[in-house]
Amino acid sequence: MRGAPRSVAAVRLVIAGPALATFVLQLVRAMQLAQLLPPRALVALWSAALAAWALWADGVAIARFLVRLTVCLAAALCFWLSLLETLLARGPVLPRGVLGLAAGAAIHTTLLLVATEPRTASRAGRLGAQLALATSATALTLLGIESAFHAVAPASVYEVVPDDRGAGPLFVPHPTCLWQLRPGFRGRYIHPEFRGTRVAINDLGFRDGLDETAPPPAGEASILVLGDSLAFGTGVELDETFHRILEKRGAAIARRPLHVYGAGVPGFGQVDELHFLESVAPRIRPDVVIVALYEGNDLEENLVRARTVSEAPHAPPPGPPPPPRSALVPFLRGIGRPRFWIGSSAAVQYLLPAIDRPLAWLGIVSPLLPTNAFLDASLLLSSPPEVRDALATTREVLAAIAQQTAQRGADLIVLIIPAAIQADAERFRDFLALHREPRRTAYSRTQLHREVVELVRGLAIRDVDPLPALEAAARAGRRCYYREGHWNAAGHALAAELLEPVLVEVFATRAETPLGSTARASPGPPGRPR
Repeated sequence: MRGAPRSVAAVRLVIAGPALATFVLQLVRAMQLAQLLPPRALVALWSAALAAWALWADGVAIARFLVRLTVCLAAALCFWLSLLETLLARGPVLPRGVLGLAAGAAIHTTLLLVATEPRTASRAGRLGAQLALATSATALTLLGIESAFHAVAPASVYEVVPDDRGAGPLFVPHPTCLWQLRPGFRGRYIHPEFRGTRVAINDLGFRDGLDETAPPPAGEASILVLGDSLAFGTGVELDETFHRILEKRGAAIARRPLHVYGAGVPGFGQVDELHFLESVAPRIRPDVVIVALYEGNDLEENLVRARTVSEAPHAPPPGPPPPPRSALVPFLRGIGRPRFWIGSSAAVQYLLPAIDRPLAWLGIVSPLLPTNAFLDASLLLSSPPEVRDALATTREVLAAIAQQTAQRGADLIVLIIPAAIQADAERFRDFLALHREPRRTAYSRTQLHREVVELVRGLAIRDVDPLPALEAAARAGRRCYYREGHWNAAGHALAAELLEPVLVEVFATRAETPLGSTARASPGPPGRPR
């Protein structure tokens, strides 16, 4: 290179620099993983050979266009995939990072095509360079759109934006639960389906009346509502939630002033609700506890949380850690699936709810459905062992909650909430359409719900089953769910309507029951969650 013109040296460095960086990155990852697999060795050798050729060859122009395109694509992909692998070793890479890497690879390919272009370029060579330039512009545009959405709005459409940016997030740590709500928080939803819906957390840490106190004054009745985002009221105003509707009907329900404490917390399952009950019941002293069990994700959350809570204190002493594995290939498979972009792209999360219907009608995308892999498995006629384990764990946790409520002289009611695809036959057909034809007959819309109802009744716990009413509403064209999966105001109103007569019966029975005894026989001594 000595004595070469500056432009020639720059061209050589455009090729050799990233190639040398690729070689180094591959060697570092090989040492970290303590193994040198053939693909990694091949990439390292290719990169070293490319760098040597760029630095010491008489010229770097490649006459044949297909050969030049292959060399440039291989050089760019090796470098940017090596960089992606390094980033994955440090943590997750979101769509903005993927688009940034794609834009970098496209620009890199364009520069390499220009650097290796002979003085008399062919028509194919010119078209190839123009295509690479157009790809770079497209990648940069998508990156700009994704970055803009990240800059002006949260990455998750379910995030509640605080009114005061310095006040802290909605969730704060809790000693025994997943988290708890921050007392005094004020904010709003930014989800496209319920943008601007207000969220205010009172001093008790509940999404409830700001003047609510605990315990209620002597002679007044109280209900404690536990649950996840369905009980919290995601997507509806506070006065539209079923617990506030019930409180407004308190005189008809309890024949005396009634306080209904809405203690639902997004992300909770029954394991967290059990621990939350233990921490808040002494303050609330409820007469009735309502547990909202959502079949869409509570079973999975119970299984995961029960294992976490029970295994963490008794974990065996750690042995030598397993050797790290490259996450590159699984990640590349993942970004080819719509779930990656729908679940983590800010732009897709905000735009898709507005455009998925025409796209689904055209067959470009599948209908936007509130489902997940565990719910998919739970709806199988022959459910896998993990689903059976989740049902067994849920039964144990509900038995523990029943014991807790009985010991405190309270009555327990379980509100069994089906997912939207279980309650609406039309949405279930859309769900089946996501699967190949032979597999569609393997699913049942109602079997899981029947099993959960039988599980609750087998514990001698009162239950409220809204599925028949939800099915009737769907057939009549009255939607009770948002398209994203939570209850809308109609869903909450229906739940309050179904709960009211059960609560009237419970309070009437309590009025006839001597003080210190419970209205119903409690289950036998249950085991704690495993």
